[in-house]
Amino acid sequence: MSVRIDFDTQQQLVMVTFEGPVELKDILAMRARVASDPRFNDRMARVLDMRLAEFHIAAADVQVAAQARRENPLGRKLAFIVSRSVDFGLTRMMQGMLGGDSTMRVFYDMEKALRWLQSESDSPK
Repeated sequence: MSVRIDFDTQQQLVMVTFEGPVELKDILAMRARVASDPRFNDRMARVLDMRLAEFHIAAADVQVAAQARRENPLGRKLAFIVSRSVDFGLTRMMQGMLGGDSTMRVFYDMEKALRWLQSESDSPK
C-alpha cells in the first residue's frame, strides 16, 4: 500500500491517493497525517482517490472508520473516488452508519467529485 497526500491551499483541497491493498490502519494513519499537517484547516475538502486501491476492510472496520469521521470530520466535505462496486458499497455503508452524512459522497468519476466538492451544496451533482 502506498499513500500520497497533496495539499492545495488555494483550492482549499486535500488530495489523498491510495494504491494497493488498503486496511483500516492505513486509513486511520492517513487521517492522523492530514490532521497534524500545518497546511490543513477545517475549511478544506478532501478527496480520497481509491481507484488504484483495493479495500481490505470488514464491516467492523467500516464502523470504526465511521466513528472516527463522526468524532472528527476533518474538513467540510469528503469525496471518495472508487473503481470497484464492492468499494462503492463499503463507502455507502459508512455513509449509512453516519446517518446519511450529506458532507460525504462516493463517486466513480473524479470530475463529478471535484464539481461536488467545489459546490456550495451538499447534494450530489
